[in-house]
Amino acid sequence: SLITKKPTVVELLARFPAEAHDEMVLRDENIGQMPKHMEILRHIRRIDLTNNKLARLSDGIAEIPLLQELILQDNHLVELPKTLISLTNLQLLNVRSNRLTHLPDLMGLGSQGGGLRSLRDLNVSHNDLEILNDSIQKLSRLTVIDVRHCQLKEFPDALCDLQENLVTIYFDYNFVLKFPKPIGKLAGLRSLHLSRNELKTVPMGCIEFMTALTHLDLSHNWLDSPAAKTIATCWD
Repeated sequence: SLITKKPTVVELLARFPAEAHDEMVLRDENIGQMPKHMEILRHIRRIDLTNNKLARLSDGIAEIPLLQELILQDNHLVELPKTLISLTNLQLLNVRSNRLTHLPDLMGLGSQGGGLRSLRDLNVSHNDLEILNDSIQKLSRLTVIDVRHCQLKEFPDALCDLQENLVTIYFDYNFVLKFPKPIGKLAGLRSLHLSRNELKTVPMGCIEFMTALTHLDLSHNWLDSPAAKTIATCWD
């Protein structure tokens, strides 16, 4: 029987010439690394590399300036490259189910003209993150953030500064002890998910100013005050 040679990554990338494609989908291809230079993909606007074996993403990702969606779900990523901040047109970043312990500075604070300033949807759920750095407060166009199933012990105040566009927060299955009091500043927030944490109380004045809120999930916490339990149950 004939033995078919598996194509190299470069050969796979060559399947997406500029004249025919603006997206690249390479799911389930057993890819372990991307090439150092990726200018061959400079025309691509969407990349989906779900369910491969990537441990690192090449710095060459900066050579794809038109990229709007980057999906790296279900890989083995332990870090993201600092050059990611060059993707100023990126609107969706999905790195769900990897091995990330930290995120880079997503806005390149201190640099000129860079940063993920167009980002609207950020999914970093199912990773080993213990903290979200303060650069997240500069993602002014962010509408949805998903950090479920991480190792987070605090709800960052920086997230509460995204008052203009943030509408949905998924923070379930973490280890948050204190309800984020500054979250009351998010007057446009519609959906807040904080189930399966270690919350004990809901301070007065946190929820009252969130006039757009239509869904609040505080189930399976350690709420011990009658008022907190009432708040949690009335939104179920």
